[in-house]
Amino acid sequence: MDELPLDDQLGAAGFRLDHVEVLGWGTFDRKVWRYDLGGHTSLLTGDIGSGKSTLVDAITTLLLPAHRISYNKAAGAETRERSLRSYVLGYWKSERSETTGVSRPVGLRDHTSHSAILAVFRNERLGSVVTLAQVFWLPDDHAGQPNRFYVVADRELGIVADLSDFGSDVTALRKRLRASGITPHSGFPDYEKAFRRALGIPSGQAMELFHQTVSMKSVGNLTDFVRAHMLEPFDAAAAVSGLIDHFENLTAAHDAVLKARTQLAALEPIVAGCDEADRLQSSLDETTAEQQALRYAAATVTLELLASEASNIARRLSAARAARDDAQARVDALRTEQQGLRDARAGHAGGRVGTLEQARDRHTAERDERAKRHRTWTEALTAAEIDPLTDPADFPRIRAEAQNAQATVRADSERLREQLTDHEVEQRQLRDESADIRAELVSLRERPSSIPRELLALRRRLADATGTSEQRLPFVGELVQVKAHEDRWRGAAERVLHGFALSLIVSDTDYEPVARWVDSHHLGTRLVYHRVRADDRHQPGPPARGSLAAKLEVKDGPHAAWLASELAARAAHECVETLEEFRRVTRAVTVSGQVKSGARHEKDDRRRVDDRTEYVLGWDNKAKQDALLERGTRVQDDLNRVSSAIGATREDLAAVTARADALTRALFVDDVRDIDWWSSARALHEAERELVLLVQASRELATIEERLAIVEGDVSLADAQRSEHERAIGALETRLADLEGLDRANRVVLDEADSASLAEAVTQAAAALRARDVERTDEVAAAVEAMRAELLERADSTRTRLATVARRTERAMDAFRRDNAAETTEMDASLDAADEYRRFHDRVARDDLPRFEADFKRYLNQNTIREIAGFQSRLTQQATQITDRIRTINSSLRDIDYNPDRFIRLDAAPTPLTEIREFRSQLRACTEGALGVEADELYSEEKFEQVQALIARFRGREGFAEHDRQWTARVTDVRNWFVFNASERWRETNEEHETYADSDGKSGGQKEKLAYTILAASLAYQFRLDAPGGSAKTFRFAVIDEAFGRGSDESTRFALRLFARLGLQLLVVTPLQKVHTIEPFVRRVGFVDNLGGRFSRLHNLTIEEYQRQRAAADLARSGTVAARRDPDA
Repeated sequence: MDELPLDDQLGAAGFRLDHVEVLGWGTFDRKVWRYDLGGHTSLLTGDIGSGKSTLVDAITTLLLPAHRISYNKAAGAETRERSLRSYVLGYWKSERSETTGVSRPVGLRDHTSHSAILAVFRNERLGSVVTLAQVFWLPDDHAGQPNRFYVVADRELGIVADLSDFGSDVTALRKRLRASGITPHSGFPDYEKAFRRALGIPSGQAMELFHQTVSMKSVGNLTDFVRAHMLEPFDAAAAVSGLIDHFENLTAAHDAVLKARTQLAALEPIVAGCDEADRLQSSLDETTAEQQALRYAAATVTLELLASEASNIARRLSAARAARDDAQARVDALRTEQQGLRDARAGHAGGRVGTLEQARDRHTAERDERAKRHRTWTEALTAAEIDPLTDPADFPRIRAEAQNAQATVRADSERLREQLTDHEVEQRQLRDESADIRAELVSLRERPSSIPRELLALRRRLADATGTSEQRLPFVGELVQVKAHEDRWRGAAERVLHGFALSLIVSDTDYEPVARWVDSHHLGTRLVYHRVRADDRHQPGPPARGSLAAKLEVKDGPHAAWLASELAARAAHECVETLEEFRRVTRAVTVSGQVKSGARHEKDDRRRVDDRTEYVLGWDNKAKQDALLERGTRVQDDLNRVSSAIGATREDLAAVTARADALTRALFVDDVRDIDWWSSARALHEAERELVLLVQASRELATIEERLAIVEGDVSLADAQRSEHERAIGALETRLADLEGLDRANRVVLDEADSASLAEAVTQAAAALRARDVERTDEVAAAVEAMRAELLERADSTRTRLATVARRTERAMDAFRRDNAAETTEMDASLDAADEYRRFHDRVARDDLPRFEADFKRYLNQNTIREIAGFQSRLTQQATQITDRIRTINSSLRDIDYNPDRFIRLDAAPTPLTEIREFRSQLRACTEGALGVEADELYSEEKFEQVQALIARFRGREGFAEHDRQWTARVTDVRNWFVFNASERWRETNEEHETYADSDGKSGGQKEKLAYTILAASLAYQFRLDAPGGSAKTFRFAVIDEAFGRGSDESTRFALRLFARLGLQLLVVTPLQKVHTIEPFVRRVGFVDNLGGRFSRLHNLTIEEYQRQRAAADLARSGTVAARRDPDA
């Protein structure tokens, strides 16, 4: 009893258990059993199995959640031996069924009863009372756990007064409690918050430590014990969740940056490809234009050469005319002298000389005239390809031959003129076709569809007149195309659906103005349109497999369902590969374009089935453009061929015409005497011979004759010179006339160039032609043909490169569309959409990527890294708090003599666990140099990867989710950052005597002593028991169940003194054998017995009453023993 003043000195600080009441709890049956402690350290004792742990379990049930309670654990019971149900029903034994042989528990109560437990805590210093109570009931005879509600009251309650007399209606009891100002709780969490607040219990961990004291016998691993019972856990889960949430935003921003960079990387080759394709297309257009311009360039250069030659001929012609005039003057002078000499000579020989001279002159003139006619006639015969006349006797034969040749030439001329007309007609058709192709290509490049431009122009007129957009009046062909993998059936589809594809779709709202305009205007062409009503509900099923409709795709839009229905009917033809299948089915179409509809068969080969220039289906006209380019090349080749043929025919016709003219001139001579210069030459010879004889007979006459011969020679020479000049002038005038004809012809050609808008191409082609050093007009054609061959080769090479670039670029576009489907629904994988891809590229490069990078850096630096830094700071603060708390606990431990002159100190050291050290290093790496720094891209990416690696572990990597969850729980629980040792030290010198990392290797008493020391310090810390006279609103109650009964007397006394010094009220539960050790430290005794094994009883005694009754019992027991020894006494 000398120990009691310790309790007196402490006073009744804090909330202490005043009494406990149970009703229908375990083997405590029939009435309310009450255990009075009066706020003092008390003893609960009795024989084994009497019901001590049943009362302890009632107290733990009031203070701990169900999942934390292991009933009768301190007594060594199995986990399932007792349960809440067993306590409520009062199981006290088991019975075996004779029928089944299965054991079942036997209870003192059934489901019609209810149970209640209640504890009253008092705080004398504050004058406060807190009552905790729970009421249990079973709604029916089910096998589950009982229902219950919880009560926390700020006044004293009793089971009899407050929790009874409600029959079987628990609701009525709840209402009664609410009416008295008490709110029953349905769940433990709200109940726990309420009683912890009322009793001044600082944390749930404190209650966990309370639970551990019930059955604690030793400290196993000191570090684990300190972490679990002396340090509060840090709720890192919420912070980790916040980090993950912030990282989701950061990841989204990073993904946006990566996506934008990926898009940019994918778009750059696309844009480069589009630029290259534009350059190649421009080059191809230039080459094509140059090809088309060659004819006009030839005309341009020819005109230049003609102008140069004409200028030269004009100069030569002027000089020739001057020389001719000089020669004519000399001839006139010489002829005057000649005539004088002849007159003088004529007066000699009685006038015979004059007569002979006259005859000579007549015969000379006759000979020359006939010789001239003969020469002209011979030239005509030569031009007419007839051998010349060598004997006048052959004249009839030659004339007959000329007449026959004339008939042949007339037939050839007629044939050539017809041929020339055919060529010129073909040339006009080809020029018209070439112009149409150019115009169609220009139109196709400005739009995606393949509909002919004249129908598009008509639609434009219709839309403008009715105030409707062209998009609201689509052609069927703009909304339907053959699937890419079914391209071999494209021609067949065009054959079947060509007319339908050229028809307009008119919605119900546009029908009236469209119909009115069409009816009131002459369209100049055929127009078909379909009215599609808004209230029509088209629900087409999938087209039949193998049908033409199944090979088509319809563009999404308001008319898609209607089109699918129409195509199901119009394109229901089965696509057959063989004529056997074609004959067998009712509606069919072959790859070659033969169409069968019942008995009607049709094959329209006015165009080739694979002529893509006539295709009208699809919303991508790239193939049609390629086909038109190819067709344009062929048309240009045909134009070149026809132009060459026209030139050759004109040459042949000119030759035939020239021969015809020559034959006409030859047949103009119909009498041989007109050309018989031989007879005139003979008469001239006779006259000259006689005249010579007369001259020789007279000296004066000889002199005149001699001079006359000289003059006549000079006359002949001068006349020959004049004639030569005349011939030169004639040739030059003829050439000049030819040049003027060529000039007119070439200017006509150039006028065509102006109408074809090829001025620039003509200029370039003409420059290239001049660069070939063409100096004469007859060299132009050869140079043009050489250039044409080079241009064709260049066009083929460019076209091949363009096709390669187009395929590569369009494959990249298709891949880009697949990777970015949501953003490219309106974009085609076609070079026609190049501007859309350029705009996309510019938007990503100039807007999206810089904005996403700015968002990413902001999220990284301002949100995520700051959040991680804050998280790290909180963890560091928690670590600091742990060291502070260990320091606080050590201040309590220093006041406790663990051994004489020695005390226990807890030492905290950093954990050696690699994963925790690496985690802390990761945290530092994520935040080092991050705050307040403007990060570049490399730095930001590096930080993101560091954060990403950390968050990935927090979130749980695929395949490692559970492992990462456990890792996160370990590394973020700051308690795991430390390992703890107990250092026993000398009080006077503070030198270490011994270190305890755990209690292994210690004796039983040493283990108990260390356990009690650490437990006492833990209780002092968790319940904030800094000193006996500390805060008044503290919880100062603990239960020691069975522990003292198993330890040494010395360790038990050590523990009791230690708990008394801390001002704790203990409920010590121990069997009768250890009571003598505990008696000096307690004031109240609860004695439990169970005489028949069915019902437990509780006796409340003061320690003095207990000691007196025990002494009396001992005396009686000793008397009985003496009587047995001495029967006579």
